Amino acid sequence: MKTFNLNGKEFNNLTEFFETIGQLLVENNDWGKNWDALNDILYGGFIKTDCEEEFELIWLNSEYSKTNLTDFQKIVDLIKEHEHIKLELK
Repeated sequence: MKTFNLNGKEFNNLTEFFETIGQLLVENNDWGKNWDALNDILYGGFIKTDCEEEFELIWLNSEYSKTNLTDFQKIVDLIKEHEHIKLELK
C-alpha cells in the first residue's frame, strides 16, 4: 500500500492545502484545485495512484491544521468518504 505524508505545517489556508495535497497525489500537480477537483483526485487515477487504489494518508501535525485551517473538518470528512483511503491524523 502506498503511503503519502501530508505535513500540516506546510499550509495555513485552503489554497495552500490544495497546492500541497496536489503535490502529493497528482503528477505535475495539474488539477483544478477546488472542492470538486479534490474529491476527484482522492478517487485516484492521476498517475501516482490508480483509480480507487488503497493508500494511506498520514496527516502530520494535524493538530496544527485543526487549529489553523478553517476547513480542516470539512477536508477530513471528505477524505473519510473515500473508503480506499486510510487516514491517520498525527
